[in-house]
Order: sequence, then C-alpha cells, then structure tokens
Amino acid sequence: MNKPALAVFVSLVVVALGPQPAMSQVTWSQPPLEIDPNIGSTPLLCGSNESARSTQYEGARRNWRMDADDFRCSGPMPVTAIRWWGGYKGWQSAEPPLSPQPAAWHIGFWANLVEGLDPNALFPERLVWSVEIPSERVQSQAVGLDGLAGPFPEMCFAYEVGLEPEEWFHQGEFPTHEGLFWISITAIYPTAAEPKHMWGWHTRPQLWGRGAVMPAIMGEWPDPEERLFPGRIYPIENALQCGDTRACDMCFELRTAESWVHHDQPFTGLRNSPGVAGHRSAAVRFDPCDPMVIEQVVDDWTCNGVAPIMAVAWHGSYLGHEFGACGCEAGAEPRRPEGFLFRLWSDGTPRDPTSGGYPARQIWEYEVFEYDEVQVGYARNGEGRPVEPVFRYAAQLPEPVQFQPEAPGSVYWLAIVAIFNVPVDDLPYAWCWTDHPHTLGMGARTMDATHPMPRWTELVDAGREAVDMSFTLYAVPEPNAVPPEKAARSDG
Repeated sequence: MNKPALAVFVSLVVVALGPQPAMSQVTWSQPPLEIDPNIGSTPLLCGSNESARSTQYEGARRNWRMDADDFRCSGPMPVTAIRWWGGYKGWQSAEPPLSPQPAAWHIGFWANLVEGLDPNALFPERLVWSVEIPSERVQSQAVGLDGLAGPFPEMCFAYEVGLEPEEWFHQGEFPTHEGLFWISITAIYPTAAEPKHMWGWHTRPQLWGRGAVMPAIMGEWPDPEERLFPGRIYPIENALQCGDTRACDMCFELRTAESWVHHDQPFTGLRNSPGVAGHRSAAVRFDPCDPMVIEQVVDDWTCNGVAPIMAVAWHGSYLGHEFGACGCEAGAEPRRPEGFLFRLWSDGTPRDPTSGGYPARQIWEYEVFEYDEVQVGYARNGEGRPVEPVFRYAAQLPEPVQFQPEAPGSVYWLAIVAIFNVPVDDLPYAWCWTDHPHTLGMGARTMDATHPMPRWTELVDAGREAVDMSFTLYAVPEPNAVPPEKAARSDG
C-alpha cells in the first residue's frame, strides 16, 4: 500500500473503527481491539476471521456454517441497526473482492427457555427472530489489518445496516434467561459461487459472557421450530493468539432508534478525540450502611421529555492498568467494583455564561450491583499513546426506582460512583469515569469528600479545557415518538 493510499486508509479508519457520533444510539458494543494502538499507523487488530457463511453447489443441499455470540438486553429498546466486522480469506486490499460477494446476509437472534438450566450453562436454544438483508443495503469500509493471520494479514471491514421497522428485533417481547440473547451473522453466497476469498466474521479475545459458538443446523435453513442442545453447539476457539486454544468473542454492535435514547454522550474512541482520560469517582462500604463517598464526579444533562430513565450506560477505566489485547501472560487484574452508586442533583443556577451552573440539591440515588463490563477501546494521553483500556458498562433500573424527570428542558447533574468494600487507597488500580469532549451544557465537576471544606471543582483536560463525561440514558419513547410499524411481527 503506497503512502497516499495509506493516508486515505487511515482517514477512513478514523470514522469507521470506534464508536462515533453517528453510532450514538449503541445498546451493545464489542468492537475489534487493537494490538498496539497507535493513531499514526494502520490499526493492527487482535483477531482473525472465522468462517460464517452459507454456500451451495449444483445438485447439493445448501450448507450453513453459522457463528453466534451472546449479549445482554439492557431494556425493551428494539434493535434497529447492526454493525459488524469481518474480512475475506487471503484478502489484503482496502477494496473488497468483486467476486464472489455475498448475495445477502442472514441475521438471527436466539434465546434460551430451557427450564432449570444453570445460568453458566446457557446456550442459544432457539431462533426467535431473523431477517435476510440484500447485500446492496449493507455498507462496508476497510478499518484495519487482521493481526493474527501470520505474515500476510487480511483486511478487516466494518459493515453496517439500518433495519426497516418491520425488521426490528423487539428484544423486550421475547422471554429468555438472564436477559441474554445470541446474534448470528451469516454471509449467504449464490449457488455455485467460487470458493475463493470467502467471508469470515472477525473475532476478538473472549472477555465477556460465554464465548462465541457454532450451532449445528440440521436443515437447509435455520428453522424457528428447530431446537438446539449442547451436543449440537461447538465453541469457537483458536490457538492463533498464544499457541494454546482459547475462546473468542465476535465483533458486533447493536443500535436502537433515537427515540429510545434520552441523553447521549458516548465514549468517542481512541482515534476520535485529542485526549481521553479517566477521573476517579469512588466510595467505600464496610458494613450494611450507606457507602462513604470518597470522591465523585458529576455532569449535567437536559431532559428531552418526561419518560422515566430505565437504563444507563457509561464508560470507565482502571488507572494504571495496562491491557495487551493479544497478551499471553496474565497480569494483575483490577478489582471490579462491587456495585455503582447513581446520584442526581437539581441544577443550582440559571444557564448563562456569567453564572454557569452547579449541582444544588440531591434529589435521587440508587445502587446497582448487576452490571455488564465490556472493553470497547483505550484512553490515550496527551501524546496520543494509549493508556488504560476503556470499558462500556450498562445496567437496568427497576421500574419502582426509575427517575422521573420533572419537565422537558429540566437540567440535572448525574454522578456515577464505583463502590468497593475495601479501602480505595489499597486498590492497585483506581476506577475512573471516562471523559468526553465538552459539547453540551456545563463542564463536568468533581468533589473530594475527604477535603476539610469539600466543594465542586470544574474538571479540565491537559489543555485546561472543560470536559464532559461519557454516559447514555435510555427511556421508553413517549407515544408520539414511536414510529408506526409497517407489518405484524412474528414471535418465532
């Protein structure tokens, strides 16, 4: 690849690799992970392409080689768009091969309703929703090189499709254990397609859930009436990373309609911000009493309606924790928070440039102990080098405790505080809330509760500029915000 082509390729990567403003309605994220993140070079990804395709030869039955990976439902919000990553066997160009190309993509969602099954033994038991997307509707873009393919790394592409309303996966309508679903993405090739440069779904190290699997489909087409069991499901594993067989996750993101997102300031990604940092926000609890807050960070948001907040997603890291995406030696792991404390304050002053705003009166709080933590990228220092891995967290709020905004346009301040049951100063890696370039309202504030005279102080970046924090609030749309359905939905 010559230098001009490389420059164009890197510029494409900036808008295609990590979570973007256009992708701000993300509800689940498992993007590729870079081996040695460096914003000045082509991304080298810690993964390989796992066959996930349907082929057929003249006079023979169509063959399905499906891959599936798990994710957790963060609420009833439907899946309205999907992003996934993959590449072609032996293909290194930033332009995909012209032939053969998939004629369509089969996207399936799986659930598990087996009674009495241990949560650790869950598997994709039945297909509950599926769509077939013609290839002309799917957009793709080169994003990096497969770092585990040996001396001739294959090109990795990002694919994206927006679903029509009748194609949306309404996950809240399908019961499943532990709120877990599985997604399968399969490239459908036309009959007698040449078996050359066939597509594979991109993997990443297994860091969440149960690892990707390959269901063994018995018929010519995945049948909603067909039931799988463990003997017909095989783990997706390889020995490319460290020489010993290890489980994999698949790379994909799920999005929902904008009407389900109450407020959004997502993590901008390693390649899309001049600097991304974390800020300590922690509390300690030694007994059943309320946690003692040591240090907390808050940021303001303006509500766009009065629907209750039903789920929260946020981003954080562990200060000083280095994670090699393709590292083979297990280092010291950070201590995960026992839970998180959410707090809300009313706004203290009118919103104008002279008076600003600040957290005035605490009006709501809730602790969550069940949450998901999935690595989505890295923070970076002022020189552009990656530092701590950044994780996306998500938790649901039970209906009785969901926060009800007072009126559209009301301003509140949100704090997210990690709770530990050991002294915070004894932790090898302090949990930090990841910041976001300042774009809305007032900048974030922090308070050191151990100070003799604690007060709110504005957070700034290395250039002394204000920052916001990375978080997303979800709410059920008000009736006039819900798009009409075009067709009745099947329950599988």
